[in-house]
Amino acid sequence: MKDHLKILGILYFAFGLLGAVIAALLFLVKTGRLFLPAKMSMFATAHGYASVIALLFALISLPAIITGIALLMRKFWASFSALVLSFLCLFIIPLGTALGIYTIWALVNNAAFSELDSEVDDSMLPRVFPPYH
Repeated sequence: MKDHLKILGILYFAFGLLGAVIAALLFLVKTGRLFLPAKMSMFATAHGYASVIALLFALISLPAIITGIALLMRKFWASFSALVLSFLCLFIIPLGTALGIYTIWALVNNAAFSELDSEVDDSMLPRVFPPYH
């Protein structure tokens, strides 16, 4: 199961970096700082759509990068974050769909949560009430 968590961490990190690169390229095309050949000028004429798509890619890539790093560091909250991102990524066809299905398959298994849960001890949890010894 450790292999699946490591693979998921790498995939989410790479997926987030890819989304950030796409967002940056769309932003550069929209602002006119990146010149395109005449065949690809349709991206520059889509006035509002390029900005919206760049914003959507940027909004999904930052949590994906953070989740990928947290999965590689075996943080407990990373599995829940990856499950939420997997449901959002299902709509990004084809790479996001494949990543979402693999994430759901790998993390819904009870061994994944027990793998992460075994590394949490009482010293890592916050104290809510004072001890009554």
